[in-house]
Amino acid sequence: MKAAQRHRGFTLIEIIVVIGLLGVISTLGSVLFYKMSDGWQRILVRAELDAKADRIFNSMRADFAHVLSANLSQVPLRGFEDQARLEMLEHVPVADDRIVIPVQVPAAANR
Repeated sequence: MKAAQRHRGFTLIEIIVVIGLLGVISTLGSVLFYKMSDGWQRILVRAELDAKADRIFNSMRADFAHVLSANLSQVPLRGFEDQARLEMLEHVPVADDRIVIPVQVPAAANR
């Protein structure tokens, strides 16, 4: 009787299946990585916009703290209307409304 021959190694089918599975797994991994990095970028942009809005509103709050009433200042609120143009869309007119508000400047700011 012949001794049973031992075959070592993988068949071509097994190698092709493993390469296909690795391709699917790597594709899924790269898609998930892209989505996570895109989501992280959106979070960073939103946080930056929130911080900018907070700074603007704090500045407005500080400015409006010094607003005088029209009765105290004897100066009425004046409005201006002007037509401006957006820089990116030059053919689109945009109403540029401005209001002049009388304020009282704190004494420490005069130094």
